Amino acid sequence: MPQIRCPNCGLTISMKNRKEIDLELITHAVQSSPKTFTYLLHATKLPRKTLCLRLKELCEGGMILKREGVYMLNGMKITENRSTAYFKRFSAMPYDKKIRAGILLALLIISTPIAAQVLASLFRTSLPPVEPEPEPVVIGNFKMTLEIHDVSNLYAWQVCIAYDKVQVKVTAIDAGDFPDTIVPGVYTNNYTDLDFVLVGDSLMGSTPGWSGSCRLATITFGYYVETYAIPEIVSTIPGASTMLVGPALNSIPIMWGSTLTLAVENP
Repeated sequence: MPQIRCPNCGLTISMKNRKEIDLELITHAVQSSPKTFTYLLHATKLPRKTLCLRLKELCEGGMILKREGVYMLNGMKITENRSTAYFKRFSAMPYDKKIRAGILLALLIISTPIAAQVLASLFRTSLPPVEPEPEPVVIGNFKMTLEIHDVSNLYAWQVCIAYDKVQVKVTAIDAGDFPDTIVPGVYTNNYTDLDFVLVGDSLMGSTPGWSGSCRLATITFGYYVETYAIPEIVSTIPGASTMLVGPALNSIPIMWGSTLTLAVENP
């Protein structure tokens, strides 16, 4: 991940906050109801090790609780299921009633696999097989050019680009003409399967800022439908913002619609 280093004090800052995005994805997933680890693994698309680490941090911070094998927001109630209620009643029974209840429970455990097999065979014969949904097919591509105009003393930049993931997907990102002697090319986030992409670049060390106009990057999109919404620059996305930075880590003002432009490249 490219970083910015102040030539005066040597302070290093990150151009994107991966951790904040991870935590927001997890808390959003458990807002409606408690979720299992497996569900969160598929919903957030985080690596298993990263998800374990983020869940541990959220639990230690009191934001999320882990109960009965599921994760939920602090303060959310879990609806008691039938098996939990049964064991609560069983623990409160007198000894002789526990014996009879234990026998019934043993019979239930023994017979459940057989009953499940019978029910499964009935459903297999009465219901048609469920076909998996096919993956969307990219039917064409288009390129968009990200450009900067009349900027002074630019040291680093990052741009948030929003798009409709139901209609299009990012297939490639190529570096532009921004002077870059240390950091190789353009960096991008790992969430291109979501509704945004984050691109940026930076000078390093005591290099003076750059001034002028140039092409920053070329983004290639594949589209699933003929009529699609054109991706556009936005000021913020979860955990990041569109920004221009000077050598002293100062923010450079952006004139929206003129300083930065994103346009479909002519064929």
